[in-house]
Amino acid sequence: TVIGDNVNAASRLEGLTRIYKVPIIVSEFIKQDVDANVASHGIAFVELDTVMVKGKTTGRKIFWPILERDFDDKLKKQIAYFEAGLKLYYAGDWKMAQKQFKTCKLPLAEEFIERTKQSCPRNWNGIWEMKTK
Repeated sequence: TVIGDNVNAASRLEGLTRIYKVPIIVSEFIKQDVDANVASHGIAFVELDTVMVKGKTTGRKIFWPILERDFDDKLKKQIAYFEAGLKLYYAGDWKMAQKQFKTCKLPLAEEFIERTKQSCPRNWNGIWEMKTK
């Protein structure tokens, strides 16, 4: 049996894979650790969102690690659409963000298309609060 805050955080990240429709999600801590300590690691980290998981009080950036060898021009183009949408989303321009997410053909964009159907919440700080585990 494993218990503790890090285990709980890892469990929450694993649960987010179903929402964002990606096979692996890592925290910013893991991204920074890999970048700092593994030379030529061959991994690109695509920022997915800033989330506050259930049971936490602060938001954390989450990333989708992709092997650089798996990048092709098609994937790069779709990630660029997603990243442009994410920038608008964070800035609170949900109408324009939705247009950008609709251009993106990656399954992870579907979550953001749904979110941005509504108006941007008042006092938006760029952090999505997860209501479930």
